[in-house]
Amino acid sequence: MHLLTWDGFHTDLSYTPSELIVRNAELLRGSTAIHTSFDLLPDRTAADNYKYDRRTHISGTMQAKAVSIADLQSVLGTEYPASGELTANTPQ
Repeated sequence: MHLLTWDGFHTDLSYTPSELIVRNAELLRGSTAIHTSFDLLPDRTAADNYKYDRRTHISGTMQAKAVSIADLQSVLGTEYPASGELTANTPQ
């Protein structure tokens, strides 16, 4: 597994202890473009006390275009005999 270098990244971000909101995030690398928006709602452990952990609620959307299978396998730590590009959309 290795880290990838990206050509560009930008997003609109809003944070409070009770919520993390990411809107209009865009990652660019060559012909690869990944667009996403999501909300993270942490677990409330007490009045005005929140914890980001496995119980954190995540909702969002993502569109990925021309993602290299080799790059994806590198990030995931796999080495299957596969090549090409992936394009995917999550429902809104």
